Amino acid sequence: MQVTLKPNITTFKGSFKQIDLNELLPESDNWQKTEPKPIQTTIVPDKISRKAMMKVLGYTQDDKRTDIALWEAQKDEINAKIPQSIKNLCKFHGIDPTQDLFMVSGTNKEGQLFVVFNSFFRHEEIFEIPKKDKPQEKEQIKRFVDCEQVYCLKSDSKEPTPLQMDIVKIFNDSRVKNYLLDGSTKNPLKTICNPGVKANDILMPAIHGLSCISKEKPLDELMDEKGRINKVIYSADGEYTRYRIIYLPIK
Repeated sequence: MQVTLKPNITTFKGSFKQIDLNELLPESDNWQKTEPKPIQTTIVPDKISRKAMMKVLGYTQDDKRTDIALWEAQKDEINAKIPQSIKNLCKFHGIDPTQDLFMVSGTNKEGQLFVVFNSFFRHEEIFEIPKKDKPQEKEQIKRFVDCEQVYCLKSDSKEPTPLQMDIVKIFNDSRVKNYLLDGSTKNPLKTICNPGVKANDILMPAIHGLSCISKEKPLDELMDEKGRINKVIYSADGEYTRYRIIYLPIK
């Protein structure tokens, strides 16, 4: 059979008709027109932020009241949040508040005994994000920020309150420091500044619990010959040091 090829048509006269593609869908009761849903993705930062806070509390035990001020911030921001009097106190004692775990004491110009200490903790949050290879499934990831709290406990007189002595006991037991060291996820004080938390409901049981597991030490190891509380510093390298207290005015 002989086939004759016609020359290519190079010109066209006329117009194209616009067609609604929905009209070409099959007519069936089982056919459903659905729009694809976009995959929800969550952008999670490498580290989360922690809002700085300041709280003022009060606690009475055995008719002795302790006034408590608490500052909490990310570890690298704590120096900007604590008052100048505490910064001066740390500088005088050679303490780096962002690195050292410490407890110091003294009396203010009103003759009231104060105990200043800090603690570190790692604040963690868990996020759910789609898996890279299976976006329809989710995986959990942790993000964290290292935080710090600085406390100032003040009594009504030069005599220590039971709560202040609990702090002294805790810091004089080198085992218990592990709950409060930089990066700790087991610091029982870490939720005090969480939204909706009543600070006293956390602070008192936590301090009491840490005090109960602290080894008992004689008073002459906790105080000098004049009854003044010896300071305790755990430096960043873990060294444990006890000094005689030096008194500085603090408001």
